[in-house]
Order: sequence, then C-alpha cells, then structure tokens
Amino acid sequence: MVSTTLDMIVQPLIQQHIFSTPVEAVHTLVQDYVDRQLRRCEKKITRFEKQYGMKWEQFDRYTAARTATLREADLTTEQRQTLSQAIMQEEDDWLEWKAFLDMRKSWQTLLAIES
Repeated sequence: MVSTTLDMIVQPLIQQHIFSTPVEAVHTLVQDYVDRQLRRCEKKITRFEKQYGMKWEQFDRYTAARTATLREADLTTEQRQTLSQAIMQEEDDWLEWKAFLDMRKSWQTLLAIES
C-alpha cells in the first residue's frame, strides 16, 4: 500500500521529467522538506536571539538567575508579582526556544544521514 501511494505521488513527477527515478524524487523532496524545516527553526531561533539580545546559553543562565532572585530576594509583594509574571513569560519562551534548538538538531542529523 505504501509503495502504491508512493508510486501515485512520484510517477507524475517522473512522467513530467521533473525527476529521473522514484529514488531521486523521494530524495529531493525529503531534502527540500528538511531544508524548509531547518529554515523555520533558524528563523524562530534568530527571533529569540534578537528579542533577548543573547544566545541560548546566556538566556538559560539568565532565566535561572531570575528564578533564583524570585526565590531568594527580599521583594515587596508588588515586585514579586511583577517579577513572577515576567519569569512566566520568559519560561514559556525558554521552552519554545529549547524546542526549536532540539528540532534543529534533529533535522540537521536527518539531513546528514540523507546526504
């Protein structure tokens, strides 16, 4: 069934002389998809780097220090609430940023295997 579905997808591309063989078609299409995913990850990572003015490693240390400050510092209730809200947003960004870094690494690994 998979082979039949694959044939249905690549045969028109071969008939139109876009690709010479099914292997070439699949290889090129997969490589294009992986490249697009890598560009998407890079775009998101760059957006975070610009937003925070630092690389991931610095941001990781920064968020850990902010959390420690929230736990240990002598803050007023208002200061604690303001810092807590800021940290919650930063932690959301931390998680998303880390996910894009992990995805980029996975796509790069797949691209290296594919090449």
